[in-house]
Amino acid sequence: MGKHSSNEDLWSQLNEQMVKVGIDQQVIHEWLHLFRKKASEIGEDGLVDWLHKLNYGTPEPYVNEQCAIDFYHRHEQWVKQTVAKLEQEIGLPWEVQAEDLSELDIRARKAQLVIRQRVTDIVLDLEDRWWLKLHF
Repeated sequence: MGKHSSNEDLWSQLNEQMVKVGIDQQVIHEWLHLFRKKASEIGEDGLVDWLHKLNYGTPEPYVNEQCAIDFYHRHEQWVKQTVAKLEQEIGLPWEVQAEDLSELDIRARKAQLVIRQRVTDIVLDLEDRWWLKLHF
């Protein structure tokens, strides 16, 4: 199975990392469902490669403006809290962090910003762990 010792290892690591970076439980459930669906299409190693290639990109289906707005409405409190945390962590207003999304509705911009940042945070931390496991 490539980089992972078992199916559950990947899923437990993703879940653990999402909890660690402060993802809301409802968002975790939604993202794990999305990732499992993607893995059923391209395999677990394909999922890992897909996550790596996102590199601060917004994953499907959230690149769609309406899907991002829907995500915002489902998780509004968490999105607002995370936007405030990102402003503190990065030291820039969220509007600057989401400049490339300026043509979108404000709700979609905020949702895509937090999605791409937090998914990238998760992936970067897991890549460090997987790299260490492969090389030591």
